[in-house]
Amino acid sequence: MFKNLFSDESKFKEFLKELEEIASVAEAEVTHIKDNKGDSKESFEKFTKITYKIKSASVQFELKNIAKLASLAEEISIKAQTETSRSKRRKCADALWDAATTIKYLVHRHSDTTTEEQDILINRLEFVLNSLGGERPKITEDEIEKLFS
Repeated sequence: MFKNLFSDESKFKEFLKELEEIASVAEAEVTHIKDNKGDSKESFEKFTKITYKIKSASVQFELKNIAKLASLAEEISIKAQTETSRSKRRKCADALWDAATTIKYLVHRHSDTTTEEQDILINRLEFVLNSLGGERPKITEDEIEKLFS
């Protein structure tokens, strides 16, 4: 997989080390969110930015499992920023904790195939996101092309 993207394995390992550092920052931020019982809008904003970085890098380097989890975590974190229900913000914080710790685990094991546990977590994150109103509307490539033409 990575031979197409990097000239040698050491560069790919360097990328993974950087991604692992970002995942550690995400885990620390979600710990802060949980400690504050989901009451910190600023922490959700920071977490959103961190998961965006993880998602972008993972998509670029074809780490699909990590990208999917980061994308769902990003969406939940965005929704949590405007959620008025304390219990729903806590639910978001719990879901984000699971996502952050799993992302960090997967960075270490990037070549593993999707497991049943990952599928269960994805379903849980999707359920939480749907309970918050679902994903934000997305623009397709065709729509983007029309905008620029």
